[in-house]
Amino acid sequence: MKLGIIIPNVGMNEEQIEERRVFLDRFSSCDTQIVMVKNEQGPLSIESEFEHEQGSVEIVKTIMKLNDQGFDAFIPWCGGDPGVVAARERSPIPVIGPFQSSCAIATVLGFKFSIITPATNPRLIESRLRAIGLREKLASIRQLKMAVLDVRKDLPKTILILEEECQKAVSEDGADAIILGCMALFGVTGELNKRIHVPIIDPALAAVSMAESVVKMKLTHSPLAYPFPKDKNG
Repeated sequence: MKLGIIIPNVGMNEEQIEERRVFLDRFSSCDTQIVMVKNEQGPLSIESEFEHEQGSVEIVKTIMKLNDQGFDAFIPWCGGDPGVVAARERSPIPVIGPFQSSCAIATVLGFKFSIITPATNPRLIESRLRAIGLREKLASIRQLKMAVLDVRKDLPKTILILEEECQKAVSEDGADAIILGCMALFGVTGELNKRIHVPIIDPALAAVSMAESVVKMKLTHSPLAYPFPKDKNG
């Protein structure tokens, strides 16, 4: 199985990309090949709707170029699922969103979930939950008060802040499960799940697991839900 991870953050260097590939490879199935593909253009990070749309366009362009390269599924490397809906209209190959995958898994593990994210507009997260029909499952949205590009500068400190916010999400907001709403937080759930007594979901692992399941079941997105655009030149 060959999974294409599309990276919209054009500022990410090769060392950072390889770190993410190694992480995904360690947790994916032994027969899964993880291929990281960085967009040629796009934002440095995605923290606003403008950057989300900017990244979405480039993600779809990249996926269209890769449709005949033997990939079994595509995943955008962003917790906000940029380009997922549009790419499904342009690709017969499954396009799996980390956000949607995380939310789906959270609803299996509990009744209400909280989302913890770097600085962003929480209303945009709520709008995406409404779009996938899960707004009523949301217990809360909590922010780390730091930018995406700062999350991994002092990871032990970030984990301590995350632990505090997770505890509040459980004790104050009534969360049964917690989603980390940013791919920059990859790899920290192992430590957090030792400290917090509810499931904490890594969106990167959720997306890879969902992609593997969909491919193994020989499924893809519905052409009725995501019809291929008609050729207006013909």
